[in-house]
Amino acid sequence: MEMLQAYQGHFQVDGRFVADNPSVKLPTKRKVIVTILEDEYITPDNSKHQHRVNRFRKIMQEASAAEGNLTDADWDELENIRETTNAGMSRTVNL
Repeated sequence: MEMLQAYQGHFQVDGRFVADNPSVKLPTKRKVIVTILEDEYITPDNSKHQHRVNRFRKIMQEASAAEGNLTDADWDELENIRETTNAGMSRTVNL
C-alpha cells in the first residue's frame, strides 16, 4: 500500500504551485491527484510588513544622509559623548 500525502497551497497565474508552508519540499516524479476547491485564495495582508520596511528604510536613509554631513570634529564630539553616556547614541526602532 502506497502512502498518500496532502499539501495545501495555491496555484499562481503562471501555473506554479505554492505551498502554504514554505518549508515543505514537494516530492518530484510522483503521480498526483489535484483537487481544486471553490474558495478563492486570498493573499495575506502584507501592508503592515511593507509599512515597517518603509519606515526602516527611511530611518536608514536619514542616518546615511546625516553621516555624510558630519565633520571630523563632529565625529570626535560623538566619540567623547559615547565615553560619558550612551543616552545620545542609542535609538530604538520598532519594526
